[in-house]
Amino acid sequence: MTPLSPVRRHPRVVVFASSLEAATAGPLRHMADLYVTDTWSEIQLNVRRYDVAVIIADRNMVSELVPRITSLRQSAPSLPVILVTEPHPENWRRLAGVTFSKILWMEELPTALWPTIRRVLQNTGPGVLHERVAQATHLSPPLRMTIEHILVRRPPVQSIRQLVSEIGYARTTLWQYWDREVRCDGKFQLHDFMDWVLLCRAASLATLGGTRKEIATALGIDPRTLERRVRRLTGAPMPPFSMLNETVVFEQFLAALRQVPALRGLCDDPQVSAPELITVSETMVWDASISGVDTSRRGGARPTP
Repeated sequence: MTPLSPVRRHPRVVVFASSLEAATAGPLRHMADLYVTDTWSEIQLNVRRYDVAVIIADRNMVSELVPRITSLRQSAPSLPVILVTEPHPENWRRLAGVTFSKILWMEELPTALWPTIRRVLQNTGPGVLHERVAQATHLSPPLRMTIEHILVRRPPVQSIRQLVSEIGYARTTLWQYWDREVRCDGKFQLHDFMDWVLLCRAASLATLGGTRKEIATALGIDPRTLERRVRRLTGAPMPPFSMLNETVVFEQFLAALRQVPALRGLCDDPQVSAPELITVSETMVWDASISGVDTSRRGGARPTP
């Protein structure tokens, strides 16, 4: 059972900025396929090429960027967006109601950007399992890599045929690895794992307010196909898209994994849960020396260590 040679690709990161400091761009170029542009139309036209978008904007740029960011969120609701800006109260007023995956301060750019990109890519729905899979030494490297690919790919993998073409293993080789190592007597197959990830992505988009058509387009799947897969996984009809809840669906995914002994360890960590996005509010308080967000205070978000 000789595997083919899989090809790992760097995450594709687009950065909207007039320039990116050499201290930041140099190391980042070794870890990501980096696209730096000061033309917003380039981002909008090629949005589906990217895994994450970074928007660097001082407070003089924020006002003109708000409608563009809103449009970007509507056209690519599953794309993680990181905002890098100044910790100025006026920014919160201008950005009120806009949602981001993470917010960084300008002074953190040289040291915090790549770690933040990495966390955002791993901490989006099923992506939170990524680190657990990397540590699952009872699974073979080929199977770990296959599962990691399914967890982080955007848009999600649609079929075994697509997975085979992207991961570089023959179909029979993948089945053999799965059947030998997961040993679930056919009760939880590789395509079940893929479909749960697909459903989690759909729920994430629905939580962001995506319509039926927007969600289907972002996922690259026909809504009726998605509904059939949900019915097969859960044994129940799919609820209306507007009622899909990311946290609830992700917990259902974890519950399914816990029924499979070889995969149970992936979700034993109490910190494994659905991520929260940051929605800017005018009541946000700030501290220029620290980053992160705690949404539990004052009805807004406060940077925390």
